[in-house]
Order: sequence, then C-alpha cells, then structure tokens
Amino acid sequence: MVLTCGKWGAGNFNVARGALVLLGLVLVPRPSEGAAARFGPPEPPRDLREAAAPTSDELLEERLEYLDAAFDDMRPGGIVWVAFWAAVYQGLFAYQLTEAVRGTESWMTSRPASIVGAVECEISFVLTVALPFRPMTARRQFHEEMSPGLKSRARRLARGERLLLAAKGDVDFMRSWISHVAYIGMSLVGGAIVWGIEGRDGWKHALISAGGGIALGIVNIWSTPIKALKHHAVYTGKYGEIGEPAVVGALDIQWGVAPGPAGVTAWLLF
Repeated sequence: MVLTCGKWGAGNFNVARGALVLLGLVLVPRPSEGAAARFGPPEPPRDLREAAAPTSDELLEERLEYLDAAFDDMRPGGIVWVAFWAAVYQGLFAYQLTEAVRGTESWMTSRPASIVGAVECEISFVLTVALPFRPMTARRQFHEEMSPGLKSRARRLARGERLLLAAKGDVDFMRSWISHVAYIGMSLVGGAIVWGIEGRDGWKHALISAGGGIALGIVNIWSTPIKALKHHAVYTGKYGEIGEPAVVGALDIQWGVAPGPAGVTAWLLF
C-alpha cells in the first residue's frame, strides 16, 4: 500500500521536503540493526527463518510420522483387549448354556440363573465385537490412502487426526458413566428376572447373578487400553488441538516511510 502527498508548488515543496528530512535526522533516533530492516527495500532473511521453523512439508511429514507410530503402538493392545473379552464372554456363554441344559442346581446357580447369565454374556460378546474400537482399527484405516502428493498427504493427515480423536472417544466412552450404568443395569435386570422366576427363595441366586455380572462388567471397563488417551494428549500438546491449521511461521509485516519523487511515500508489505 502506497500513500503519496501531491505537489502545491515547487518552491514550497522543496522547502517542506528539506525541513522534513532535517527534522527526521534530528528527532528520530538511530534505529537498531533489527529495526533498521523495517526501513528501505524489504529483504527479509528467509533462509534464517526457514532454518529456525519447519516448512509446511516438514511439519506435515512430522505429524504423519507421529500418527503412524501412535496407531502402530495402540493397535496390539486393542486387538488383545477385544480378543480377550470376546473369548471370555463366549466361554462363559458356552459354560452357562451347558449348565442350563443339564439343569444344574446348587447354592451358587440354578437353571434360570444359567439361562440369564448365558444371555447376558452373549449380549456383551456382540457389543464387544460389533461396536467400533478405533485403537484396534485406526492403523488399517490410516494406511488405506497412501498416494503421493501434497494434497493426498494433507487429506491423510486430516483423516489420521480424526481417527486419533475417534480412538480417544472410544476409550472415553468405554470408561464413561454410560458404560457403568449399562453393565450395572443389565446385571440388575438379570438378577431381578432370576428372583422373579424362582420366587422368594431365589434371592441368593439373584444376588450372585447380579453381583457376578456387575463385577465382570467393571473389570471389562477398567481393563480398556488407554494408549489412545496418552497419544492424543501428546499430539495436541505438541501440535495444537485437532482441527486447527498448522502454524508454519509468524506473519511477517514490513513497513517504512521515506521521501519520494512525488512527495512522502509510505509502504506496507505483508
């Protein structure tokens, strides 16, 4: 942007310009080396700033590498957690179904309690394998797009950040009060069904059924792997909240004021 004051007479203009230059030499202190760079032709030290701060390409690659390593790190724990609890629920389902078919009766269990327990285990199994658990699947989804090019890598970065946020969300959900209420509620309903079927004398079987279901659910919740939470915290602490654009360098604004051939000239570059 350039601002110019016009002429109002050669003699008047020469006098005014001479007075302006003299006043500037007397009143304006000598600028420091850093401040002097703001006057005169703009020649910013691009090479120094690029050496001090990463370029957009370097920052993009750095983020992609971190996400890749994070997904690799959280994947084994996610697989083990899902596989372990799927096996536990299916094993308990088979055991309690066998006990129900046999009609086993003892102080600990009964046929109604075994049937209710088998149903609860099968519901828990289906939820474990059907609901998405991104700490286990994020790595595969992240590697689906491997095309070269800046636009492709930028899309991959956005996808990776969404996957990291989703993985954190899955862990948060598993450890939330909603999961606790769901497991406790299902176990209490199961215990009430057992008590309702067996009558007044079935309170022990109902209590064991409900207590066992609650204990199993709480262990399931608090065994959820939490590496996604740690990687999300490290990533956002280093690169900012997910969704914010990467900041490559500060905005460089340069300005100056100097006498020109047609008057006083001011320039501003950014």
